[in-house]
This record gives sequence, structure tokens and C-alpha cells, in this order.
Amino acid sequence: MRITDSQRRKVYSWETAYLPNPMDDKIFTDKLEIEQFVEQALRWFWHNPKPNSHSIPTVQIVKGTRKSASGGLWRIKLPDNNFGRSQITIIHEIAHAIEAGLRLHDHIDETGAHGAWFVGIEIELLKRFTKLPFRQIAKDAKSSKVKFIPRRQVKLLRKRIKDEGLHPNGKQKI
Repeated sequence: MRITDSQRRKVYSWETAYLPNPMDDKIFTDKLEIEQFVEQALRWFWHNPKPNSHSIPTVQIVKGTRKSASGGLWRIKLPDNNFGRSQITIIHEIAHAIEAGLRLHDHIDETGAHGAWFVGIEIELLKRFTKLPFRQIAKDAKSSKVKFIPRRQVKLLRKRIKDEGLHPNGKQKI
């Protein structure tokens, strides 16, 4: 059975209309800087103070693609251009990595890659790692008819992760 990603177009439209243009955003200069940012964001979300090779996806920079990026539990793939090296694009892919880890172990019930949990996590990451105000991000998402999990539920999930030592890939507890 194929799962539809019913919110994908709405999410991309919301990001295009309301978030900073990735080309005008903070641009990371090299792969190491991107890997450090990915690790920082994931360690923050999972309450993991120590780097762990099992919980950090591999960052792959792909030459020859224009705007195709993808994120998952094991790999974040980014095009070798300013779009791929922008903080906004990388945050979007980090949200995919987090959502995939939560879905894999039934910590959340999510259908489609751009569902309400994904957007709630992305908004929380945007609030944490950019200067964008949370209320404005949430208001813009609502006006774009993008469904997202409220911030309090994302915070409760992060508290549960910390309290129970949940780990994104099940290899070990944090």
C-alpha cells in the first residue's frame, strides 16, 4: 500500500512564500560545517550530549543536481550549490531525519513525509536555530493551511525522549 504525501505541495508553498529564500539565508561553506550543524541539531532534539555515530546521518553532497535534497534516518543528501548548503534547506532535511527516527519506532503516528509531526518538528528547529519568531512561523503555516503538531506536543515528546532515553534508531539508549 502506497502512502500519499498529501501535504507536500502545501509545505513547499509555505516554505517558499514565508521562510527566507535559501539563497539569501545562511550558507554553510563546506561539508564539515554542515555535518557539525546536523550533529548539533540532532543532539539538541534527542537530548544526546555525546556524539554518536549511530544517531547522526551521513551527509552526502551530490554534484550535478540543482534543487533535489533528501533527508532520512541514515543519510541527508544535499545538492552541491547554495540551495543545498543553506540553513533553511538543511533544517528541512534534519526534520525528515528526526521524523523518520520517531516513525521507525512508533513514537509518532505519521503518514506521508510532510505530515503534521514533520512540520511541527521543522517549526521547532526553525525557532531554535534561526532568528525567525515562532509565532510568525506558526501563523504563516496556518494561513497556508499546513497542518502541524502544536509546539507543546513537540516539547512533550522531547521530554519523553529525555526521560525514557529513547533513541532514534533503536541501536542503543541515550
